[in-house]
Amino acid sequence: MKPYRLSLYPQAYHRLIDTVGASGRSVRLTAPSRAEAFKLRSRFYGFRQALRAEGLKDQAALADVVEVRIGPENPEDPTGPWFVEYRSRDQNAESQLLLSALEAVENER
Repeated sequence: MKPYRLSLYPQAYHRLIDTVGASGRSVRLTAPSRAEAFKLRSRFYGFRQALRAEGLKDQAALADVVEVRIGPENPEDPTGPWFVEYRSRDQNAESQLLLSALEAVENER
């Protein structure tokens, strides 16, 4: 099993979960390549595991709200830069569709 230690991660990850998890804002950055985008996504998920390993349940729960989405900046050139977007799970398409359906049902009452 891979050891997860918070000391391996920059403090910026704590600010990231506060910005995205607590406030619902999204953070988007550009990675120079597909490999770097996957590495950034993987590092964030490792950070979440480290929070759990350290017993920081509140911060781990906040980090669980964060979803990491990656893709090419230009879909026609997947060998170029890729985006990495950290966003609240409530901002994804599935969540938006579900909320719309629930509101429609509630409005029928």
